Amino acid sequence: MKTQATTKDVENLLNEDYKETMKTLKPKLIPMTEEEEYKNAGITKEEMLFPYASSTNRLWKIVDKLERRIATLEKVLESHAKCIGEMRDKKDD
Repeated sequence: MKTQATTKDVENLLNEDYKETMKTLKPKLIPMTEEEEYKNAGITKEEMLFPYASSTNRLWKIVDKLERRIATLEKVLESHAKCIGEMRDKKDD
């Protein structure tokens, strides 16, 4: 006596096979080291701990350049003031 399997029976068998297969294929998670996490994120540990450090360093470099320019301008201004003073002295003579 042959019995025909209904589509419902076939689906049940496939679902059971799928569930059994998935139980054996459970992925094994391997914990990453801290260095690997930073490498995957594309940053260094210092950048992670101090995210604004690079911006702060850039700002300090800009401040240093501005201070040097201001010092140079002060010297130029002092020199020009000296020249103007000498010119006035010659004019008064």
